[in-house]
Amino acid sequence: MTDEGRQKAVGCLVLAGAVMVVVGGLLTIMLFGGASLRMEQSHGQDPSMLVLTGIGPLVIILGFILAISGIVWGFAINRLAMKSPPILYPNSLVLARYAMMPGTDEMMFSDFHPEDEGIRFFAQLRLPDGRTPELQCPYVVFEQLGEGMWGEATVQGDWIGAFRPTVRPSA
Repeated sequence: MTDEGRQKAVGCLVLAGAVMVVVGGLLTIMLFGGASLRMEQSHGQDPSMLVLTGIGPLVIILGFILAISGIVWGFAINRLAMKSPPILYPNSLVLARYAMMPGTDEMMFSDFHPEDEGIRFFAQLRLPDGRTPELQCPYVVFEQLGEGMWGEATVQGDWIGAFRPTVRPSA
């Protein structure tokens, strides 16, 4: 599964859990209300609706379990990415580089101020094994990256810690 796929899965788990909690709350109110009205109409003789009142709280509990498991999975993915050892990738090609402005999904390629608070820098590399991940990097490394450049990248999880330009490898 790709990083984007994992991020979508985590988001879907958390969203599904939140929706289930809301729907479970509404079901609880409706079923308890319906059961109490049925008991009142039958003067306590027909408790059949009481059997269904457990569905709402069960949906709420399952929703909490889904949301919490999504959050835990998201943190585990991030923690594993940062605990992985740095890997040196020789003969890496810089496919793209850009900055993401804080609070927006706007990609900036040249007109940005590196001292802006919250700005993040990214590069997409073609690694020797054929993968093309989008990796975050500090501004110092970002300055060394140029689209179309070949070099030796030090990657840890989803982070480029260093990039040393080299001559293009022979085919």
